[in-house]
Amino acid sequence: MKRRSSSAISAEPKNVRRSIFVEGIRAQTNLSSGTFRWDRLLDEVQQMGTYPMDRVVPVSAFGNPALGEFYKVMPSSGLRLEIRHEDYKQQLGDIKQTYWIAEVKELVGFYLLLRYEGMDEEGDERDDFWANIGSDDVKNVGYCSKHDNCELLPPRKIAGRKTDWREYIVTKLNDCKTLTGKWVRERQLSLVEGRFKIGTRLELLDRLYSSRVRPARVIEQLGRRICVQVCQEDVDKQHWAEAKREDAQVRTGIWCDESYELIFPVGWARANGYGLLANAEYVEHCSKIVQALKHGKRPEYDKLDASPDIFNDWKENVAEDKGGERTIHWQVGMKFECLDPLNQSFLELKVATCLALLTDGYLRIGFDGPDVEEDAMPIHCTSPFLFPANYAAEHGIALSGPKETEGDFSWPDYLRQCQAIRAPNALFDPLPSAAKLQYFKVGAKLEATDQCEPNLVCPATICAIRGRLLQVHFDGWESEMDQLFDYRSRELFPIGWCEMYGYKLEAPKGYDLSKKKMRTIGE
Repeated sequence: MKRRSSSAISAEPKNVRRSIFVEGIRAQTNLSSGTFRWDRLLDEVQQMGTYPMDRVVPVSAFGNPALGEFYKVMPSSGLRLEIRHEDYKQQLGDIKQTYWIAEVKELVGFYLLLRYEGMDEEGDERDDFWANIGSDDVKNVGYCSKHDNCELLPPRKIAGRKTDWREYIVTKLNDCKTLTGKWVRERQLSLVEGRFKIGTRLELLDRLYSSRVRPARVIEQLGRRICVQVCQEDVDKQHWAEAKREDAQVRTGIWCDESYELIFPVGWARANGYGLLANAEYVEHCSKIVQALKHGKRPEYDKLDASPDIFNDWKENVAEDKGGERTIHWQVGMKFECLDPLNQSFLELKVATCLALLTDGYLRIGFDGPDVEEDAMPIHCTSPFLFPANYAAEHGIALSGPKETEGDFSWPDYLRQCQAIRAPNALFDPLPSAAKLQYFKVGAKLEATDQCEPNLVCPATICAIRGRLLQVHFDGWESEMDQLFDYRSRELFPIGWCEMYGYKLEAPKGYDLSKKKMRTIGE
């Protein structure tokens, strides 16, 4: 369902510098004709002079973000960097790259508000500028001294203010804080490295028919984020031809995080007796893998096959009761609540049942009602999409149950009627501490994946905190389009993530093309 469209933006923002992508990042080809920039928000922060911490979700709040280890130790201001500029490009051409020292005044998501050293006169703050920390223009102090093709030269605007810039800089940089001397290499690894490589083969749940998986390959990769497409050589020609017309998993592939709920190792379906739509050669390959595992032998995976150890190092999800005398674990028939990852609405939870226990911690679950078997799907028992009974009621979330229970659903009554038991709370993720949730302020900005169309990343705002779920509003869109995300979700990003990776950030609905501005920010 196509719910969001982008608007063309062509003007170069005055306050956000260009992004020169680090080696290994290949920008999308449509960036020049449709990506949203955070110009207005950054303008407002710059004009205020101080950064209001409730306006943007900080990088440290996200689950394992790119460059997260650096942000843990990075001061919010005072850091010195070497920033590339092109004031002397006409004279030097490509012989020399020119840089100058700048001080970080603010950190806002992945953006740095910078001021060049030597700009210390009244009014110079008007020349402060923004740079994305992922841009290859951003280097640690000392970088130029180790590279013959680089030179420290002050921007033309201030070049005449000092007679001895070298002495000035030496004085200014005495005991200054900067990035690690290995910054360039370590940044590249942090941004580019991921669990899966391009070409990796795995199994992907069919979003249209959740009773089966299909072999697929990683066709693009941006750090943790991968684009997965059903593998043409591993399915029948007729299926490929028919599905390519309307099925996004076949036609273009879908973007997802490497921890996506609906991808599995090669051989997973055969090992669990799950539906597998593939040609005879792939089925035979998987059967050999399963037989090897059953006999305790090492399976002969193809070079690019994703094996189980790539996905997780899971151990049985059990918990001791208060007396410590027995363990609690998943059982067939247990009931709970679930955020359906295949739903067209991510604003409700559903009443669900554990239908089967699969291998390696996977469950087969169904959503209570007449289609419980038809709509069943696999999910790992550690998934943040699983919740205990009464979670929705306790946190103000809509709960969808069987039709006969709509309007006045009662868990105690329903469990008695079904003669079933609820899954114990110990099997689910606990609520985060108040200290953790304080980073997620209502009204704070971030970038969010549309979980219904995961190829789209949109500017968004936190509009409610519901336990460990964040209700996220897509800027410019109706509240009915809001979606619920686990607070650790890898489908949420700090502002500037899309620019750093050369990924298109969808423009909000209501974007004014003539002014290149939002009519109202956060509407």
